[in-house]
Amino acid sequence: MEVEFDALRPHVERGAVFRVHTDVPLVMAALAVSLDLADNVARWLSQGELTKLTVDTTRDYDQAQRFRFIIIQPYVLIQPLEPDHTPQIDPTSS
Repeated sequence: MEVEFDALRPHVERGAVFRVHTDVPLVMAALAVSLDLADNVARWLSQGELTKLTVDTTRDYDQAQRFRFIIIQPYVLIQPLEPDHTPQIDPTSS
């Protein structure tokens, strides 16, 4: 399924949206969350391949940008339709 970012805003405001980097298949991330595969999820979070979105971090997002999404209650996992050029977080840098 696809959605424009603007429709995700209420879910971002309640802290439920995670952006999945395009290097990780969206379905694989959704399965890991739904099956509580904590090691996979922790690894993606630490490598910046899975990022919890906040109102502050999405302030400059293009509201018309389109994303694939999967709902895994209570979360919404999204992935850009275009290749992801957002830098990944290096957990070892300070």
